[in-house]
Amino acid sequence: MFVALEQSSQIVASEAELRATVRNELKATERKNIGWQGGTIRNAGVHHDGEYWYWSRNWPEDGASDRFHNWFGHFDANRDLHIGVEINVSRHGVDGGLAGLFARDTEGGQVYLFHTGAVGGGTSGVGKTAFVGWFNDCPMPVSTSDGPMLAYPIVPTTGRNILPALRRYLNAVRDFKQAAKLGLTNTPAHRTRAQRFRDYYSEPRGRRKGRRSPAFDYVTRHGEIVDKVVEWRRRKGELHGARIVKNTYIDVGVMRAGKLTELFEIKPAGDRQSIYTAIGQLLVHGADPKCDRRILVIAHDVMLPADISGTLKLLDIEVLRVALNAAGVTVLA
Repeated sequence: MFVALEQSSQIVASEAELRATVRNELKATERKNIGWQGGTIRNAGVHHDGEYWYWSRNWPEDGASDRFHNWFGHFDANRDLHIGVEINVSRHGVDGGLAGLFARDTEGGQVYLFHTGAVGGGTSGVGKTAFVGWFNDCPMPVSTSDGPMLAYPIVPTTGRNILPALRRYLNAVRDFKQAAKLGLTNTPAHRTRAQRFRDYYSEPRGRRKGRRSPAFDYVTRHGEIVDKVVEWRRRKGELHGARIVKNTYIDVGVMRAGKLTELFEIKPAGDRQSIYTAIGQLLVHGADPKCDRRILVIAHDVMLPADISGTLKLLDIEVLRVALNAAGVTVLA
């Protein structure tokens, strides 16, 4: 489970770790103006890689700052920068008025920067509920002293190869804002979808169990794995008259004539509880006799116990392996 950091000393230390980690990935520095609706910070020192940028500061600018500003966006060498997403964190516990917080994974001890999904921008159709419905990823339950809350783990505060998860989130926010400008988030269909997500997440659920290694982070890259499995399945073909579906209940599926015929469940961790959960989801959501393929997607280096492997065969559940590296996700099939 995730537990929010609420002691100032822990938050200060995590912010320092985050800045060092992100700056180590976005190595170039440059002075740029950063603009937003109603203001501009001039000559700000940003870190970037030519495609994405990061800027941070304490606010107010003194040792007693009550919040840390972490701003991210898409880099433009020829123009002023515009904020993609603000993930500002209170120095004193969890502040419901801010979209950012730090939380620790009690299983592995890793601290993550979280974002509540509260995307701003002043455009009609932009907001937390609309974004959650648009993004179609699972926010994680985080325990706080005031009760549970839901938020997205963006990046770990320490480690390597954090850019794939960060890029994916920034791209999702950018695409969402562009859709809002076109009025696509103000349609009855999207409002219904957003409401379904809000209802579904009204009570925090148990998170997917991830596994931490020195180089890769499965918690923040789950959505990237989903995208790659979809891409892999489309390349395989044999989708005449069928379509690929994703929703809050299933990771990836193939629908034919209104029936789910293939079901993929992604569980990068190989502990028994994760596999038991995956088997249950595959059997429940793939219970229709016409669902002739049930596929468990797991990391390439997860070793399944012999009894688990035997059970998967008896239940006619295939195993699909994926590998993660700094460049992205590879489906090993």
